[in-house]
Amino acid sequence: MIDQEINLPPANFEELYENAVDISSRMAAQNLIIAGPENRAIMEAVDQAYQDGLIMPYLVGDREEILKIVEELNLNLDNYKIFNAVEASSKSLKSVELLTTEGDILMKGLISTSTILSTFLDTGKELLKRETLSHLILADIPILDRLIFISDGGMNISPDFQAKKAIISNAIEVAKNFGWEKPKVALLAAVEKVNQNMPETVEIERIISEFDECMIGARLDGPFALDLAISKEAAEIKGVNSPVAGEADILITPEIVSGNLLGKSSIYFGGGKIAALLGGVVKPVSIPSRAADKETRLASIAAAVIQGSRYNE
Repeated sequence: MIDQEINLPPANFEELYENAVDISSRMAAQNLIIAGPENRAIMEAVDQAYQDGLIMPYLVGDREEILKIVEELNLNLDNYKIFNAVEASSKSLKSVELLTTEGDILMKGLISTSTILSTFLDTGKELLKRETLSHLILADIPILDRLIFISDGGMNISPDFQAKKAIISNAIEVAKNFGWEKPKVALLAAVEKVNQNMPETVEIERIISEFDECMIGARLDGPFALDLAISKEAAEIKGVNSPVAGEADILITPEIVSGNLLGKSSIYFGGGKIAALLGGVVKPVSIPSRAADKETRLASIAAAVIQGSRYNE
């Protein structure tokens, strides 16, 4: 448990990492389970986080391959724990088992997200907060003055009404772990008005009518086109008066295609960086791309550490 208030939410990934270091200076380092760490960028990020006092590393993977990378990087593994597992399914199973028994947080390494998810659903049900799990991106985009969440661009293909409500709830809960006391949630569509020919706008209207702002501790509004959700100027020009318009903390997309495109465009068009998190679980799970670089991995670890500190309060 930390003994003083966390100064959150952070404005960018640099502040995110600084906050994680500050938190870790006031509590024990958290046990990080890495499922499939046989990669230089992963090991460099893990060792940096370990050296900065954020985590105690649990490496679950091919011991021989891990030791080759360790030798190349000249790392000291004195306080590391290694669990030998060669097949992806074995890595996932052992990682979820360790998270259940002694781990604080888990990060996906060189195994697929689908493999991790299958393991959670098959053997890690005690780690689930709700039946619908969801993929959240925490994006640091230079053009914005804040971090922003995007969901769901990596898991639920075409969520029905109940799944969409769970995705929203997952995102709100995760955002609160980072210090957003009352996050502003924009439900995205192509237009800002309900149109019977656009089923997603009709669904958004129903979702908003069923969510109680006082109960969920968040502000929901929509439908919003993307510009209205993130640009105050666009909202003013179009005459949209909403506490969410232009100031959204969370963007909820209609389905996986738009969510995936939005998340990746924040990198390749927006010059940003992203960390990926799993929503709907009782312990933090970081699910960055297998191709993620060291900086992205560090941001993912920092995000999980901050979440973990909240869960341990």
